[in-house]
Amino acid sequence: MSEHGLGVQIRDGEHATGRNPRHPDFAPGGSSSGTAVATAAGLCVVGVGADGAGSVRNPAAGCGIVGFKPTENRLPSDGCHPWTTTILTTGTFARDVAAAAAAFDVLAETTSPLERDAPPCLARVRADDLGEIDDEIERAMEEVVAACRAAGAAVVDATPIDLDVGAAVVARLREFAHAHELSLLASPEQYSEFLQGQFAFLGAIGVDDYLASFTAAERLRAQVDAALADADALLLPANPSLGVRWEDWEEHAFGWYRLCFPFSLSWHPGITIPWALAGNGMPLAFQLVGTLGGDEALLDVAAWCERLTGFDRAPVPA
Repeated sequence: MSEHGLGVQIRDGEHATGRNPRHPDFAPGGSSSGTAVATAAGLCVVGVGADGAGSVRNPAAGCGIVGFKPTENRLPSDGCHPWTTTILTTGTFARDVAAAAAAFDVLAETTSPLERDAPPCLARVRADDLGEIDDEIERAMEEVVAACRAAGAAVVDATPIDLDVGAAVVARLREFAHAHELSLLASPEQYSEFLQGQFAFLGAIGVDDYLASFTAAERLRAQVDAALADADALLLPANPSLGVRWEDWEEHAFGWYRLCFPFSLSWHPGITIPWALAGNGMPLAFQLVGTLGGDEALLDVAAWCERLTGFDRAPVPA
């Protein structure tokens, strides 16, 4: 994985993040990069990662597998090194929804039936709320909507949601800097210069900005809840662009995550599902978001939607 979940991605060498099995010229996403790569390559059946701002959903979408982030605190985080204390959620990876749900069921000691026959009602996040997305992703989303409607699902426009919460997520990462504060003082040689710079930037975030992130989260949570009032799940792209090349990671990674950020901040469960391959060979994936605590119901909807895809889920050699 990338260093402490926030460092640069490394293509080769002893501490390599892992190559994207779908396209070696592109990073696999992260920060739970290695788990996504291993699952996509068939080295494991399921994987476990941590999602603080998309770190399960982003690499899953980038590697063409399923990534599930449950409601905040639904799964234990025992053994996880602190990243943040208020938006970090344990999640699961798999090549299909059934396996991701099975891993979730074991960890949460619950049961996700995945027996939905009735088509769901999906609230599609409006284009105005998504911001700029790649044309090929936009066309793929039209295909997803058409397939869902053809199978009997109701797809309606969601009520407005302000997804521009990157500043609030960054402010929340003040917790990340403070989690490493003593360790950094004691053993600075254990951290790269890049990550030390990130710690300095995040540690300097003021208390007012940090507290404002909680106000932003409450506002977003209310908007998402309102959009889900008459729908089974929200529907939107997993990522706004078709991946990030290795050499562009530091400059463009933040923007690649921006459609995952909101639901970490709001604590809603989210799942990404691959739909097809883009012209550049990278996966096109969509994201479903469910009600707080409605993880089993979201997995049920996700399994229904997954049946409509023609995506080849066979392992891809890494």
